Amino acid sequence: MVFAQAMKINKLVILLLSLLVFISLTYATVIDDDGDGVPDGKDECDSWKGTGDSKGAVDTFGCDCDQKSSNDCKGEWCCNVTEGLEKCVVYDFSARCTGDLDGDGIYDIFDKCGNTKEGAVVDSSGCSCLQKRCDDDNLCTDNYCNSTNADCYFFNNNSNFCGEGRKCENGLCTWDEDDGFSEVSYWSYDRDRRELRIFYSHSGHKIEILFEEPFEEDVVILDSTSDVVSYDLNEDKTKLTLLVEGDPSVRGVTTIKTLQKPSSVTIDEVEIVEIKEKASPRNHIWVYFILILIILALILVLILSQRKHEEKMASSIRKEETKIEREVDLEAELQLKMYIITNLRRGYTAKQIKNELLRDGWKKDMVDRAFNSLRR
Repeated sequence: MVFAQAMKINKLVILLLSLLVFISLTYATVIDDDGDGVPDGKDECDSWKGTGDSKGAVDTFGCDCDQKSSNDCKGEWCCNVTEGLEKCVVYDFSARCTGDLDGDGIYDIFDKCGNTKEGAVVDSSGCSCLQKRCDDDNLCTDNYCNSTNADCYFFNNNSNFCGEGRKCENGLCTWDEDDGFSEVSYWSYDRDRRELRIFYSHSGHKIEILFEEPFEEDVVILDSTSDVVSYDLNEDKTKLTLLVEGDPSVRGVTTIKTLQKPSSVTIDEVEIVEIKEKASPRNHIWVYFILILIILALILVLILSQRKHEEKMASSIRKEETKIEREVDLEAELQLKMYIITNLRRGYTAKQIKNELLRDGWKKDMVDRAFNSLRR
């Protein structure tokens, strides 16, 4: 009876201890007394205040920039602020230590171009002109990097070449208007590029584009010399309506990405003509495809020819080896016959001679063939 009571008391003690451990672990992993978002069990800076620029931002140790930069801070979470080696900054809602390894004045946490040459001027991302690519991928602009601030600048250049039958105009590549169509509104569709280009006078226009099939893809305005005020698809997605505005003295062009050719284009309720001659230069990719096929065919012919030549050489070598083997066999057989004749004359029997030859390593079929030849 006493033993049973003792067992019950032990179980109760174990249960209480387990409960205490569970409460302690829960407190360490959940309870956050200072409200910095880091549980007390992982918090190295319990007295977080979150003042100034670092308010609301702590690291994974629960320390803000004021605490990480303090002279009293000790631990791996502290910033080495002595001699300006590091600084604590708030980045991505977190207090972080950062240095400036390349010494360009941009802390590493913000620096997109490391190892900047000493003394080089950099932009706000820490990139010098030698480390960045100033190119807007527009053939109608001149691009350069300003060495005084490392910023990129792009200037329209109407003298640039942007394609056969095209010209640069106000930073956009438009069709050349020297063919008598400069005063006419028209449209053209480049099937290779899947581009619809609409030409019109630069004033307020309502443009309606009709399609035979629903316009399933997203509406993408590739470029426009006019301001595209709005665009809208009707319910069955077979009509796209654009409102454009621009300077009446300058000719306008709007380019739209579309996988299908329109059935008609209307400007201010007047249908405009399609000018097929205005399509972009023909894509000669099929020519390159044929050239690649020809090159592959030539390579295949060369490989097959080389293989055939190697097989022919191997066959010739095998024939020559067979011929040599036969000549060697004939010479060996002749020597064998002479040996047999000599020993027969000395009084040895055929059986004795044959056994002696076999013991010396001669092949049985060769020995038999030599004796049969002598019998004939």
